[in-house]
Amino acid sequence: PDDGKNFFAGNGISHMYMSDDDNLWVRTYYGIARINVVSEDITYFDDFPFADLLASDYDSVTYLVPQGNAGLYCFNEVTACFEKPSTQFLSSGESPKGIVYSDDGKVFFFTGSGIYILNNHVDPETGSVSLTVERKISFRIRQVSPTVHDGCCWFSDYDKRIYRLDMSDCDISLYADMSGDMPSQEKVRALLPVDGGVYVGLSTKGLFFISDVPGDSGKRMLSPTPVKNGVFSLMEDSRQQIIWVGTDCGGLVRWHKGNVHFEEISYDDLRLNVRMPVRSLYLDRNNSLWCGTKGDGMIRIKDYSAYMDLNDDNVLHVTASGSALTNDNV
Repeated sequence: PDDGKNFFAGNGISHMYMSDDDNLWVRTYYGIARINVVSEDITYFDDFPFADLLASDYDSVTYLVPQGNAGLYCFNEVTACFEKPSTQFLSSGESPKGIVYSDDGKVFFFTGSGIYILNNHVDPETGSVSLTVERKISFRIRQVSPTVHDGCCWFSDYDKRIYRLDMSDCDISLYADMSGDMPSQEKVRALLPVDGGVYVGLSTKGLFFISDVPGDSGKRMLSPTPVKNGVFSLMEDSRQQIIWVGTDCGGLVRWHKGNVHFEEISYDDLRLNVRMPVRSLYLDRNNSLWCGTKGDGMIRIKDYSAYMDLNDDNVLHVTASGSALTNDNV
């Protein structure tokens, strides 16, 4: 369009997620892009460079926290812009850490001082969002990678302790303590709970699996996997028995759960001029796998399956060269 908004702001993609209204949201270093996966229209919001948090809830309300924790914003579908909700509940200096939501529509908003449980209301005429605080769970959190599985929210703290929050009664329990097993500078980057345990992606040491010690459900054991590169993101494929691992300098790794092995998809397999690490992953409802990289743009693998041939017909690489992207940091 004439307003110049139909483009990305860089190829350094730090986060991607899909809302329930066919929109893929992409967070870059220079702004937020919304891609409609049906029409393939792109809307760029340059008001929020270096946004700290981008997430969606059960009702497809999209939340954003600008750089510097400058309050919470919600996307207004009527005005097509981000606005502050009518109720601001964050205290001065309270740092947002993550957003997840339960099956009954409650929003769990993680901050450095605890977890807010929120209810939202969207005015159908104006599109404005109001939030009410149902309760707050006081819990000191310095780092969090929240993810939801079977009615529980899993998250980590700065000391590499893994917690499980029952979203029905808000009970928090310690699942595993990795603080004594890893160097102090190691960070938890991603969590993926599955039946039988939880995968933990670390900043430099790779991917590990935490599970119960056989015969003693009160104890956990930490097992390494063949993935030795740092891990940025984890995702369970909704259509196949596959777990996707976005690594730091190791490309995209897939694990076929039924065959119990890991398989690496390198950039050489894609025949692309790409070398920067994969930072984020998303599988859309059309079965296209989107990979955000740290400086080499975005890759889309169309109609992905574990046994497909990767070729120019199903692999798309979008960069600033020859496209509407302004640079290669997405």
